[in-house]
Amino acid sequence: TGKVVVLDSGFCVLKGVIELKKRGVFSAALIKKRRYWPKYVPGEEIKSHFINRGVGNVDCWHGKLDGVQFHLHCMREPDYIMSLMSTYGTMERFGDEKHRSWKEDGVTKTADFKYPQVVYNHYKYRHMIDDHNARRQSPISLEESWVTRRWPNRVFAFILGVSKVNAMLAEAYFSDTPQPNMLDFR
Repeated sequence: TGKVVVLDSGFCVLKGVIELKKRGVFSAALIKKRRYWPKYVPGEEIKSHFINRGVGNVDCWHGKLDGVQFHLHCMREPDYIMSLMSTYGTMERFGDEKHRSWKEDGVTKTADFKYPQVVYNHYKYRHMIDDHNARRQSPISLEESWVTRRWPNRVFAFILGVSKVNAMLAEAYFSDTPQPNMLDFR
């Protein structure tokens, strides 16, 4: 389809990213270490690779799973390594110059750089998911108000909540009327 999906760390499963690519959807998922690194991610190797590199330095690891190529795009930030698994992207820099400043041994240091393509897309579009979830959960979340322990009901409540927000956003996009709040829309 040529579409790109920006995924939160909760969806950081390489097999899922690969399945999306097999269906024509490119994606990038934020990599975070919880108790362990996600499967197929050499997290400690990536950390040691960047240990003496400057802020804004980037690198990419390539791999193949089920015949589909994937990439681990990484960028050095002042206090961590930004890592994304993706099925698209280049190391080409995009957007405006970013300025970072941080303290190191009591000395303020600075760096100016542009983000690589996948990191740029992540920062540009990641809030869409947060905004969508905020609309779904506010002011009254169906998932929280419907007290059930049955898994099918919980999944149904989530899908219903997402559908409600999608319908409200579609109406706002295609309509000339002012966008109502969630309770009025319901």
